[in-house]
Amino acid sequence: MKQIMAIVFAGVFLFSGIASAVPLDTIVFVSDRSGTNEIWSMNSDGTNLHQITNESDPNLEVYFPKWSPDGTKIAYVAGPHVTQGRSLIVIDADGSNRTVVRQNNVSTYGAAWLDNDSLYFGSSDIGDNKLYSIELNGTNEQLLFDPSEETQSIDYDPNSQMIAYIGHNIHALDRGLFTLTTDYYVSTNIKPTTNPSKELHQNLRWNSTGDKLLTSYFIDATIPIPQTGAYLSTIDSNGDNFSMTSINGLQGDWMNNDSAFVYVAPSTGIWGDDVDLWMSGIDGSNITQLTYGSSNDYMPDVYSTPVPEPTTVLLLGTGLIGLAGIRRKFR
Repeated sequence: MKQIMAIVFAGVFLFSGIASAVPLDTIVFVSDRSGTNEIWSMNSDGTNLHQITNESDPNLEVYFPKWSPDGTKIAYVAGPHVTQGRSLIVIDADGSNRTVVRQNNVSTYGAAWLDNDSLYFGSSDIGDNKLYSIELNGTNEQLLFDPSEETQSIDYDPNSQMIAYIGHNIHALDRGLFTLTTDYYVSTNIKPTTNPSKELHQNLRWNSTGDKLLTSYFIDATIPIPQTGAYLSTIDSNGDNFSMTSINGLQGDWMNNDSAFVYVAPSTGIWGDDVDLWMSGIDGSNITQLTYGSSNDYMPDVYSTPVPEPTTVLLLGTGLIGLAGIRRKFR
C-alpha cells in the first residue's frame, strides 16, 4: 500500500511540476524600436522581449501579426505604403521560413487563421471588398464572400465556427460589427452604429470560448488627435450586452484565460505621442505598462498555451494506481 501511495504522490508531484512550467501567454506585436517596422515578441508579463523579423526596409509597413492556432506560425501583412503593394506573409514563430502566401492586394487589416494550414484575408483591390481563403503554400485561393462593406479586422472562432469582421461602409462613414457563418451565406450586423458620422469600431477579437468579441469603440471619431474617445468594449456574439469599459485604448486582445486585456495606449495619456503596450483586468483594474521606450509598440496578438484540464490529474492518478496494482499482481 505504501508503494502504491508513493507512486501516486510521485505522479501528482510530477504533474504539478509540469503544470507550473506551462509558459506565460506570448504576445507578438509591431514595433519601430529597431528603427524599422518589425515584429517583436514577449511574454505576457513583459519579459523575454525580442525581435522576430528583420525586414530592414524603412519604407516597409508591417500590419497585424496573428498567431496560428497551434502557436507555431505567425501571419502578417507587409509592403510599401501603397495599397496594391501589400502581401500576406507567414513565418515560423522564431522568424524563420518566411513565405509569401499571397503577393499584393492584401488588406491592411491582416488575416485570420481558418486552421493551421489556411487563412482568411480581405482583398484591397480597387473597388474590391471581398473575403478570400488561401492555403499556406499559396494554392487553392477561393472567393468566399462579397459584402457591400469593406471587410476590416477579420477574426475567426473555431468554437462557434463564426467569422467576425468590421464592415466599413465608406460612403456612409459607418463601421459596424458583423458576424458571418462559415457557409458564407448569413452576415449579421450585431452592432450597427447609431451615429455613423461619429461612432465607429476598430479592431476586434473573439474570446477563447467564442461567445464574446472585444473591440475598440470610438464615441466620436471626428475628434482630432489627441483622441480620447476610444474605449475597449465587449459584446456577446449575438449582439447582446454591449459594454464599454473605462479603458482608453486601441487594438485590444484577450489574455490570461480571458481574465485580462492587452492593448495600445500612450504612456503620456496624449494620443499622438509614442504608444506602448498595456494590460489590465477586464474590469479595468490592475493597469500595468508592459513596454517602454521612445518607440511605437502596437497591433498585439496573444497566443495562450493550452492549460491541462483538471481531469488530467484524475486520469494520471488512476493510471498510476492501475500500474501499481498490476505490479503487485505479478510480484
